[in-house]
Amino acid sequence: FDLNRWVWKRKKKAWSKIRNLTVVAPSNWMAECARESILFKDRRVEVIHVGLDHTLYRPRDKDTVRRILGMPLDKKIILIGAMNFLKDKRKGGHLIKRAFENLVNQGLHDNAIVYILGTSVPKIEENFGFETYYYGSGRDDLSLALLYSAVDVFVAPSIEENFSATVFESLSCGTPVVAFNIGGMPDMIMHNKN
Repeated sequence: FDLNRWVWKRKKKAWSKIRNLTVVAPSNWMAECARESILFKDRRVEVIHVGLDHTLYRPRDKDTVRRILGMPLDKKIILIGAMNFLKDKRKGGHLIKRAFENLVNQGLHDNAIVYILGTSVPKIEENFGFETYYYGSGRDDLSLALLYSAVDVFVAPSIEENFSATVFESLSCGTPVVAFNIGGMPDMIMHNKN
């Protein structure tokens, strides 16, 4: 018994009876996937990006926020955002480790520290070659907005992603983002601009 095929047939049958079905996707990448699918190829497909409260997620004075959060004023701060990014290959932890090794080999690690969002301090800490702090998950929106405003760059190392809320939040706080050209990232990131 092929459960996937059975479910697919049920979807096709049910959705074929709906005359004015519009498929809404949160990114252009996902909309294109829907347009290429057999189930939605003849349907209207629209993109509606995820919303965000821009009264909360907005640029703030970096030095002021760093003082509030107790962060150093004289170092570059790199924020990495990805849950389980060291265990889940899709989250790109193996790639960020190689990138950090390159930075350490070039001697660029002395003037920078790393904050990791979405992961608590592991039992066995990974040595990135940088002073590292774990910010965990489950923070309120104001704390996150302040964190994004305090850092110099946000890194989203995922190699599979649809539309990353953390990327959108960081950009809304005026912090540039480094990410791969995948999924919904091109909807938010303009290369060499933000």
